[in-house]
Amino acid sequence: MEIFYLGTHQPNWLEETAEPLFVARQRLAERKTLPRALGPWALDSGGFNELRLHGRWRITAAQYAREVRRFMEIGNMNWAAPLDWMCEPLILKATGLTVAEHQWRTLRNFLELREIAPELPWIPVLQGWGMGDYYEHANEYERAGVNLLAEPIVGVGTVCRRQGTLSVSAVLGSFHDEGMRLHGFGYKRTGLKFDQRFLVSADSLAWSKSAFYAPRIPGHTHKSCSNCIEYAEEWRAETLDALDLPGPTMREVRERFERKPGPKGPALQVPRGRASARLAPAHVPPWREGPLGQLSLPGLPSLPSLPKARRRV
Repeated sequence: MEIFYLGTHQPNWLEETAEPLFVARQRLAERKTLPRALGPWALDSGGFNELRLHGRWRITAAQYAREVRRFMEIGNMNWAAPLDWMCEPLILKATGLTVAEHQWRTLRNFLELREIAPELPWIPVLQGWGMGDYYEHANEYERAGVNLLAEPIVGVGTVCRRQGTLSVSAVLGSFHDEGMRLHGFGYKRTGLKFDQRFLVSADSLAWSKSAFYAPRIPGHTHKSCSNCIEYAEEWRAETLDALDLPGPTMREVRERFERKPGPKGPALQVPRGRASARLAPAHVPPWREGPLGQLSLPGLPSLPSLPKARRRV
């Protein structure tokens, strides 16, 4: 992993720290005067809360493009997330739409933003819920003429509550081994331990919840350090130190999640002696005839049916 962003709702942090930040769009949009960034940062479109609270985006692609053009004045922006549509059941319930509809709307918004403002650093985002959803979404990007392997960053959404699980790690590992430069949204320490080798970057707001329940830093007078830049910087440093230790191998991940195949047989298998296998169309739609239709899992000789439960390691 090359860069780890601290999630924050405090735009003023941009001019107070050189640490990489992942900044919420809504808070920046409220400001009449923009800060000047000391370090690199990326723009969070705020889709989870927008869709959870309102069931739709209340801003158009054109309006968002105008905002991001203004935010470029801050300097050092690495990229901006599109107005994507997450696929958690909670969000699907709020919108009343299907996973496929959310995927289509995510792709459509990315294409609109690229057409309206091609000079701005938009990134494509893959969304899904089931393992095969992500491959189908990648298919849709390819059919739309977007070469994900040529993109500087490809976001992978709807993983923050499932990070570190076998199914998510398998998807990330597959795309990574084919050459995609992936960003993982909303990671926590445990998930990073499993998936860091598949990611170019990740962001996390987990420090804030940790700070809410932790004792205040000595000398601090606020009620908690859940909006404290000093706590956030220390948490980030500790997290990166922990990532220097070797994480679990894919074999260890598999053994912790191993279950017997169901009545319909295994959902996915990797033949012994090879690190990749053709994804069965009945379970995971292949991208196309060629390497992108394969799943690459180094060191994993076989893979039984994937667990459906969102278990954590």
